[in-house]
Amino acid sequence: MARRLKKAVRKPAKKAKRPAKKAAKAKKTGKLIAFFPEAAFGPALNSVGIAQAVEKLGHKAIFLSDPGFLHVYQGYGFEAYPVNLSEPMPSEEMATFWADFINSHIPNFRKSPYDQIDNYVRDCWQAIVSTAKWAEKDLPGMLSRLKPDVVCVDNVILFPAIKRYSRDNRKPWVRIISCSENEIEDPNIPPHLSGCSEKDRAGFEQFRKRFNEVIKPIHDDFNAFLRERNETTYPIGQFFEPSREGARWEPPVDVFETERQLWIIVALPGVAPEAVRVEIEGPTLIIAGIRPLPSKGRKANIVRLEIPYGRFERRITLSPRLRLAERELCNGCLVLTFAKS
Repeated sequence: MARRLKKAVRKPAKKAKRPAKKAAKAKKTGKLIAFFPEAAFGPALNSVGIAQAVEKLGHKAIFLSDPGFLHVYQGYGFEAYPVNLSEPMPSEEMATFWADFINSHIPNFRKSPYDQIDNYVRDCWQAIVSTAKWAEKDLPGMLSRLKPDVVCVDNVILFPAIKRYSRDNRKPWVRIISCSENEIEDPNIPPHLSGCSEKDRAGFEQFRKRFNEVIKPIHDDFNAFLRERNETTYPIGQFFEPSREGARWEPPVDVFETERQLWIIVALPGVAPEAVRVEIEGPTLIIAGIRPLPSKGRKANIVRLEIPYGRFERRITLSPRLRLAERELCNGCLVLTFAKS
């Protein structure tokens, strides 16, 4: 979506070359941090400002980018790697794609935010979901090749390859919100793009209801895409999630079902019962906690570490027909029993 720049950053130098000695030192002593902003100047330049700050701390920042924005990051002296977010097109067509998109909706911008839902807002989300699908072609291989220690995403939609890379390699990913804090839904604040005042609760509900009605086919398509990638689906209206501080791994689960019950078995050896949190938020089951490093390993040199330690979290979308009836942690497994209504 079109965004405005909120944060001032220094102007790019005329020459985009980075001193090789400095880059080598940063890579040797610090972390490799990959930034993947939306192809818009607001998130792009906000990420540039953050990247400049982390490099001052001794880390190395690189960018993953829509090909049409590579020059922006290179102009500030950063390495930038292309990730196609749409079907490849000639450079002159790419340069005008979003400008043409915005210009085509100028008549809609004269309407109220509510009346923009079934035109501008709908068309934006169709385009955004398309970018997430296209990214799956290039992004997994790029992450595998570059092997960043942290991936920072400034966008409004989940890229499954980033969660998968984070999970498989035990590397954190961070969501950056550059322009609008209410991109993370909260029932107590106005919905994103609604234009409602903070006390207009009736307006909140009216906007959310219409937004969900219009966006449902696009959201259903996105959830189908997530299921194909073995990722947890989202409730209606949600296309992304906040990054969660400290969650470093996801425990494996098995699911068994009869006509009357469903069991979810979560492998948690070495985790004490009081260290596990089980919550249900809307349609989502959340299993979270911490597995500490064994006492014998805390002062020893680590020769091999294949068992994940630290904070964990697993999210599973449940049918509304299920009710949690019993939980038990036995023989290293958390067993959750659900009754069907």
